[in-house]
Amino acid sequence: MPRLPKFKALGPLVIGLWMVFSCLTLILAFYTSSNTEKINSRADIDENQPANLPRDFYYSLFAQKPPAGKIVIENIDFKDGRDAQLKAYLTWQGSPLSDEAATFIRVADQYNLNWLLLPSIAGKESTFGKLDKIPLNSYNPFGWGVYGTQAVRFASFTEAVETVGKGLANYAKNGVSTVDNIEYLYCPPSAGRDHSWRDGVKYFMWEIESFPEFK
Repeated sequence: MPRLPKFKALGPLVIGLWMVFSCLTLILAFYTSSNTEKINSRADIDENQPANLPRDFYYSLFAQKPPAGKIVIENIDFKDGRDAQLKAYLTWQGSPLSDEAATFIRVADQYNLNWLLLPSIAGKESTFGKLDKIPLNSYNPFGWGVYGTQAVRFASFTEAVETVGKGLANYAKNGVSTVDNIEYLYCPPSAGRDHSWRDGVKYFMWEIESFPEFK
């Protein structure tokens, strides 16, 4: 009887390798499809980011998902790290408010405010409390009660954060609970002109929460 060619003995091995390769190909295709869906869904995650900013970035170690809906009243479950992130951001800005990071978080939680709101208003009003941007000896980085030559003065930045936080909580009790609505009470000229106050506050909210990825 003639002997079978040697290559026929390799048949089972070739079939086995083909099956393994096919399985690996299917797994790779599924993984790639899954990652593509996650990337495509990022637009939903970033829906509150200001429209003029890049949307393709990852959130930092401490940052939370940007708040949806109301901007003043916001339930925040993850609190750990917010003061560290805020302090790092304010230090990067060269702000004298950097030592008040924990105060910002405490007041925000006390009055159920978004933790980004108060520091962002300070950013818009005085470049985060820069001494050449606030009334002399006022400790008022928020422009709170500042009209022309008139200005509300506080004994410390801590008192300013506590007072303005309470004031914003009172706004919310009267139904003024978004940056868009607050603008009409806080900075009427901007509301009637170009909304630069609203846009500036929203920008800083995004920038603080994104820190340090946006740099």
